[in-house]
Parts: sequence; structure tokens; C-alpha cells
Amino acid sequence: MLFTFGVWAIVSGVAQFTVAIRRNSPELGRQWPMLVAGALSVIAGATYLPAALGAEPNLSMLIVYTAAGGVFFVLQAASLPWRQRRQTVRV
Repeated sequence: MLFTFGVWAIVSGVAQFTVAIRRNSPELGRQWPMLVAGALSVIAGATYLPAALGAEPNLSMLIVYTAAGGVFFVLQAASLPWRQRRQTVRV
């Protein structure tokens, strides 16, 4: 299970990182929370793969990953309306 989650974290992290780079526009601004979350997802997934193949795989290491993902999601969700209001004021 940990191995499957590691592969999923890598694939979803690459997708998230790619979307963040493509969304780098004046309207949306830089997508720093999404960039960081995608990169950290890839790193976390890469650490889960050898841990899953180790002697005693443990799912408790997923706690930090899920908590960080939630924080980055909230930051990204909060930053988009703020950027939109800021862009509207400039126009």
C-alpha cells in the first residue's frame, strides 16, 4: 500500500508542478504554493518507495504528507481570490 501511495504521490506531484508552471500568468500570478506542494509530493513519493520495500513499512509517515498537502491547498485557495481582487483594482 505504501508503495502504491508513493507512485501516486510522484505522479500527482509532477502533474501539480506542471499545472502550476502553465498557470504562471498575470491574472493568476505565480503559483508558489502549488509549485512547492508538487515538488514536495514528488520528494515524499520518492521516499515512500524504498520505505515500502524495507523490513517494516509504516503508514504513519503519510501523516506529515497529508497535513502539508492540506496546508498548501488552503494557501493556494486563499491566494487566488486575493490575486483576483488585486488584479481588478489595477484595471
